Amino acid sequence: MQLVTLKRMSFFTIITWITVLTSDAFAASYAHLYRPPGKTLEEKAYEYELIGRAFQTTGTFDSDGTEFVLGDNESFLQLQSDFILRYGMNDNFQLSGGLRFRQVTAEYAIGAEDYSTTKSGVESYFFEMKYSQKSSTQLSYSFDFWARQTAYENTSYINDTEIPEDEVLIGDSGSSYYGGLSVSYMRAKDHYLNAVAGYHQPGNDLSAEVPYDINTVWTWTRFALLLGVEGIFSLGADEFSDAPSNKQAQGRGPSALYNSINRQWMAPKAAAYYAFGSWRLGLQVASRMSGVSTDKGTEFMVSLLKASRGKTVTSKVKQKFKEYRIEGTVLKVSPRGKFVRIDQGLSQDVEKGMKFDIYQTDFFGGNELIATAIAYEVAIDKAILKIVKMYSRKRVKKGFVARAQ
Repeated sequence: MQLVTLKRMSFFTIITWITVLTSDAFAASYAHLYRPPGKTLEEKAYEYELIGRAFQTTGTFDSDGTEFVLGDNESFLQLQSDFILRYGMNDNFQLSGGLRFRQVTAEYAIGAEDYSTTKSGVESYFFEMKYSQKSSTQLSYSFDFWARQTAYENTSYINDTEIPEDEVLIGDSGSSYYGGLSVSYMRAKDHYLNAVAGYHQPGNDLSAEVPYDINTVWTWTRFALLLGVEGIFSLGADEFSDAPSNKQAQGRGPSALYNSINRQWMAPKAAAYYAFGSWRLGLQVASRMSGVSTDKGTEFMVSLLKASRGKTVTSKVKQKFKEYRIEGTVLKVSPRGKFVRIDQGLSQDVEKGMKFDIYQTDFFGGNELIATAIAYEVAIDKAILKIVKMYSRKRVKKGFVARAQ
């Protein structure tokens, strides 16, 4: 008998945990798990994120797209970390800024001598603006602009012999600018399709280009999975397009990542995210498989994000609580819970189309926002409201309070 009781308790314990883990209230605490690129942060919400990347070069592509494999005494490793701070000015406008640190390690030969050189330091800092809009409940988009400035300047050398033996590049120096469009489509409540593309003017007198990122994302309560492809399409405006050999070198090493000519590449990628509390951990791998004037290789990324929720829709409605001028009581609820009748009507200035917030109240002053409704039909001393949005898993019941401004 005791064994049966324990089994029954274990069964109900499991069911209880499943209910908690899949409830909207629990899932809401992990809203930072994934935000589509077509959306911005909520008003007064913030995020700060630390991203670490490692790119290992396995080969290079020249300006014609021909692939070259690194020699036995050649290697190139790029380690990079980014610190990013994002802030939601309002529900449609987001500001971001950040700092990038980079380290490169190159092994190469000059004549009969082998060299191993490491160079590191602050690579650049950036500022970004993002403005988002919704065209429907499923489709959202944003206009993005960012500017980045490096913390160093590269030197061009007329002859290779003038390049110092330990001179390796950590990036393309100068200012760079980007303006683009991000589009996100919510195919289902847990499935997104995203496309990002724009115009980018890099530093170091490189050709203008179009970065792109196309991906699909599946989300659960704590986990999210991303599959996609990213890359760069060159606009072919480099002044040395017809005579690549005339371009002056800027450093040594077996890498073609920097000081390129009409660079172009494509990389399939996969990423996974896990949310816990107000934190999110991310892992990503991308393989650069083809390109022009760039490196072939694999990039691994790990990220750690800390977030606040800011002003949610629910909190904004609650903030307006004291501004309500009409308060009624729910007298009846339709069988399917789509319509309710309240005891306020034309004589209390209720008008058709007026918006009501429906609360569950108690004797201790509690006010839990349950739903939003609009006045569907209005009579002298009563009105029929149609529920248009739910904020809780609870159903609207007789005795709940309906308030309007």
